[in-house]
Amino acid sequence: MNLRSPFGVRGCLLAGALLLLATATATAQVFRFEKGVLRDVTTAWQTVQLSHTYDTMVVVCTPNYSAAQQPAVVRVRNAEGNSFQVRAQNPGDRSAVQIDVHYIVIEAGVYNIPQHGAKLEARRYLATRTDSQGSWVGHSVGYGNTYANPVVLGQVMTFNDARWSTFWCYEGTSRQTPPTRNGLAIGKHVGGDRDRDRAPEELGYIVFEAGLMELDGIRAFANLGPRSVAGMGNNPPYLYYPLFAPAAGGAIATRAGSAANHGAWSVLYGPDPVTSRIIRLANDKDTLRTPHRRLPMEHVGYFIFAADDPAPLPVVAFALTEGEGYESVSPVEIMVRLSALQSTPVTVDYAVTGGSAVSGVDYLLPPGTLVFAPGEDVQTIRLDVIDNSIVDPDRTVEISLSNPVGATLGASQFVYTILNDDLFDLNVMSGQYLADEEAVQITFYTEEEEGEYDLIFADNGRFGHELRDEWRLAARGTTTTLTDVGSEQHTKPGALPANSLRFYRISRPGHWNGAGERHASKEVYAFAPVQLHPGQNWVALWGEPDRNEAAYILGRFLPAGDIPAESTRITWYDRAEGQFAERQLWLARGAPNRWLYSVGGDGNADRSPLPLEDGFILELPPGVPPTRLPIALRVPTEPVPQLIKGGGAYNLVSLRAPQSAHPSQLGLIEAGFRGGFFPILSDAIWTFDAASQQVREIIWYNTTDQTWRFMSQGFPLVPPDYFKPFQALIIHTRSGGPDFHWNVPLLYPAPTESMNP
Repeated sequence: MNLRSPFGVRGCLLAGALLLLATATATAQVFRFEKGVLRDVTTAWQTVQLSHTYDTMVVVCTPNYSAAQQPAVVRVRNAEGNSFQVRAQNPGDRSAVQIDVHYIVIEAGVYNIPQHGAKLEARRYLATRTDSQGSWVGHSVGYGNTYANPVVLGQVMTFNDARWSTFWCYEGTSRQTPPTRNGLAIGKHVGGDRDRDRAPEELGYIVFEAGLMELDGIRAFANLGPRSVAGMGNNPPYLYYPLFAPAAGGAIATRAGSAANHGAWSVLYGPDPVTSRIIRLANDKDTLRTPHRRLPMEHVGYFIFAADDPAPLPVVAFALTEGEGYESVSPVEIMVRLSALQSTPVTVDYAVTGGSAVSGVDYLLPPGTLVFAPGEDVQTIRLDVIDNSIVDPDRTVEISLSNPVGATLGASQFVYTILNDDLFDLNVMSGQYLADEEAVQITFYTEEEEGEYDLIFADNGRFGHELRDEWRLAARGTTTTLTDVGSEQHTKPGALPANSLRFYRISRPGHWNGAGERHASKEVYAFAPVQLHPGQNWVALWGEPDRNEAAYILGRFLPAGDIPAESTRITWYDRAEGQFAERQLWLARGAPNRWLYSVGGDGNADRSPLPLEDGFILELPPGVPPTRLPIALRVPTEPVPQLIKGGGAYNLVSLRAPQSAHPSQLGLIEAGFRGGFFPILSDAIWTFDAASQQVREIIWYNTTDQTWRFMSQGFPLVPPDYFKPFQALIIHTRSGGPDFHWNVPLLYPAPTESMNP
């Protein structure tokens, strides 16, 4: 298990979670599980091949037949390695039988929720006693876990004696009482058979904590039913109504307690015994002493497992949906991706289907077919752009994918914009906040010797197409440095509301607010005054700094002190190394103030780099009032990869985007974030409320209905735009999955000179 906890969050659930995970680490085991349904099992032995190889397997089977068929129990032998053998047996071998058999196989061991997604144990026990009518004793055994509502399932797993026997269980003092949290006895019995002498047999039994669970990626449900299941000679089937949403693939059932002095066993009844809402059951008995098959009502413990999902087809799609370049840039390689490697070829056709560019004049691209050979997941389309020396407006080429074979279509359209080389020439070099003036200064470059330029801005909560019609003039001048100091018409940057966003770019007068083609620098800066509270703040950078230096990005005007405990502190962690801080900086009082190392370096830390992809913890000293951290950052133009450590790690991450987002927009599931049909089975996202110094919410992905939900009462849905650009998040990989690479997608088209967006 990969146990990491760097975050000293006051008043949150983290300490308890870590204690639970640390306890689990000491009992780590390899968990193996599989299940199935065997059709038309007869009295002849048949071998069942398994997907896993087991050190010590525990096999439990349940027969499936109806009252029209003769009584039958399931016998098992040679359960070792990667197979076991199974046959049907009529008590006393009086008649031939043919039945279906449902089975589960689990590696022997004791398992828990933090590591394995469920609380259970699987054991083997040598039973030397044989119970029968009038004599019910069994063998008293203990539990490896503490259970609130145990569900016990069992099987005679050897064939040391060719004469029949079957499993039974009870509480240990009264044979009519099902197993309880305080007691369990198990055994083998021969019902009403007068021939009671049997060789010792090894019993396999599994104890589940009742409820929903996910075992090795397979959804399941276990429960102890009420005393309402009677015999084959009564009026079957008898119905239980489990709370199990997925399509059911099969079930295991074991009689719990023995109200019938004669003895019995549980049967899945009829041709369709289990669905997502109903399990059909009956109990049956031998007819060696009495011919009838009537029985009193009994409890039955049962376990339902989900049907196998069909292997989904991979998705073939453009890696990006748009791009641009000058007409002198050729050829253009347009990437198409396959979401998963395949063992057989995958093909998809491509062709130009639209756009304002003219084939043969502006570009060359005949129709074609991409072929992904086995083991390949990337192919490219070559677009040849013609540099025709004609002064043209920007032109577009729309390329579409179609007719996939062996895959489904994802993003199937790509639009490439051919830019005219001579139309516009402005490149923003830097943007920064001037604390003394409460202003934002933008510096740019142009090859023109003289001219007038506009600094334009837009106040908006997100970066996207809606900005196109919201740009306004912040400053105008003939120099290559322009500053937004505010005016009567608009608020100066330093007075903006906390956590608001303002975007800047450079243009020429008349080029950004006219009715025709509009143009401005494709470099855009996003400014925000981030609200900070005394204590810890989980902070994320929403863009790219001009220089990755602590003093340049954070300034020197936050609360300073003479020792770290009285100062603003910046802390971040190395996910790969464990729970200790990789770096910690503090702001020392002086003229001017300066950043110093307290962890991870010596002396002056003004030029220390900050973790751009990750989030970090910014802690204000106690007793200071809430304050703001104003920062100007360049809007990112390409996705940013992050390594997410698995196995129970806590990863402090950043969206790296100047806009709010819903978790469904972030590509987490595609990257490797594991959901579940119950919160405890899913990885989690934690958010933090700096004002209260508490974990604000914990979010999980519900695989049943494919929704993102809060882990609070009722599991409400996460609303749109819930994650904020300034807010770092913790991804807790508590499902135990492996490390994965998360390419945080762009939540908007990359900015272009044509002001798109």
